[in-house]
Amino acid sequence: MSTLAQPVEKPTLADALRALLVDFTALVGQRVRSAATLCMHREHVGWWLTHLNVRLPLDAVDADVISSLADAERAGRNGRQIGNGTLLKRLATLRLALESARRRRWIARVPAFPAIEHRRRAVNDGLQSIAELEVLASTLPIARAEWIYVAAFTGMHPSDLNRMRAFVDVDPFALPPWFMARNTKNRDPVGVKAELAAPAADVLRRRFEREGTRPGDPALSYWDKNARGKALRRRRDWLGLRSLRATSMRHTFISWAVDELGTITRAVQEVVGHKSLEMMQKVYARALRPRFAEVAAAVARKATRPLRLPAKGSSRRWSPKRKEAIRLQPDGLGNRPRRRDATGPDDR
Repeated sequence: MSTLAQPVEKPTLADALRALLVDFTALVGQRVRSAATLCMHREHVGWWLTHLNVRLPLDAVDADVISSLADAERAGRNGRQIGNGTLLKRLATLRLALESARRRRWIARVPAFPAIEHRRRAVNDGLQSIAELEVLASTLPIARAEWIYVAAFTGMHPSDLNRMRAFVDVDPFALPPWFMARNTKNRDPVGVKAELAAPAADVLRRRFEREGTRPGDPALSYWDKNARGKALRRRRDWLGLRSLRATSMRHTFISWAVDELGTITRAVQEVVGHKSLEMMQKVYARALRPRFAEVAAAVARKATRPLRLPAKGSSRRWSPKRKEAIRLQPDGLGNRPRRRDATGPDDR
């Protein structure tokens, strides 16, 4: 246990934030929490240590202090406002830090946090077609283009792709080629052995032969998160695409699979590592643009025989029984229509 777990004379907010990282690292080692979540909390802790008075004593942190911090974050710094989703994540890190301090008996209780309304929206940021994927890859160096292709055809998280090892986690030369589909973000470091799509297998075979890759070597060139995000944002603007991130390649994989299969199957759920079919249905079933031409063709196929149009100048003849039934039909409000002298129903 770190020295942060020992009693200190005057614990500060910085002590609580660092104690959170100690506790969370231990949970990741026990496989109770994911390494990706730890990375997120590290980013938020770095943010708080940079923008807060870290020497503030913990006994001075109360509900008013938390509310003022939330207001300052919502207003933004350097003229850049943030959304409620980002604010909630940063405050969640701060709350967990105070929970770590309470477990160490540095404070008696965690102060109340303000209620912030946030409606989560599903962002459909996947690529729409193979053509968009090829255009994106053509603007990148070959190592980055290979990363993008493998991400789009495996559905792996970026952190899992960076840790993928040749012939241990993926073998493009096997029959059939396979890869270990992991989702460490959802605490599934073991994963399942899944068949590798042919485009990704072709890309990896060419890479392994070019680089002379041996078992245990990285399957792809490591792509740093900050450099990766900057590169993709620039190309999003150049290519006129929607929101584009590394995780967009995962969303592309799921959306294309659902579109081709016509539904979300158990196999798709197992490969991508999601626990809820309902969530996948909400997020990915409507991720692609509607294809109205296919809808029109499907409706047209319903007509199994040619349509019969009336001859020019002909008029429909109505029998007396039919005219009487139409005359006596209610109008939906329980009223009977007034008698008409027409020989048939109005041609409106």
